[in-house]
Amino acid sequence: MDQAVLVNEDKRAGLALVRALEREGVPVTDAFWYELPETGRWRLFIVSPWVESRGLSEVYCHVTSTIQRMMPASIRLDDVTAIGEDDPIFRRLTATFAARTDGVHIELPDTEFGGVDFGDVFIYRLNIPAQAVHSPRKR
Repeated sequence: MDQAVLVNEDKRAGLALVRALEREGVPVTDAFWYELPETGRWRLFIVSPWVESRGLSEVYCHVTSTIQRMMPASIRLDDVTAIGEDDPIFRRLTATFAARTDGVHIELPDTEFGGVDFGDVFIYRLNIPAQAVHSPRKR
């Protein structure tokens, strides 16, 4: 996917990959498309605890085999980035939201995170850690 606009076909393909990985037993806690500001290229970020517990190689082996079984495959391995929950991009995203957005598609054009242009984001699932949720102040 080498385009500047994330089209519906890419959104469907990304969601299909996330669901297929989950069916295969790969835990996917969060998933979102992110437009890299330096290149304008969209990448599907898959957040999994397996990145820390089993390593990137095993996660990418599962992603590769899952993509190969998706026929016709409309997503390529080089469209996907597997990350853990400590990844800076993921941490900036979760720090920005104060509500859970499971299963909700959200587009955030020209979003700025902490004074840094974050590029565009299309979220499938974003689980907010309890410590990131700000509770209202009691008066």
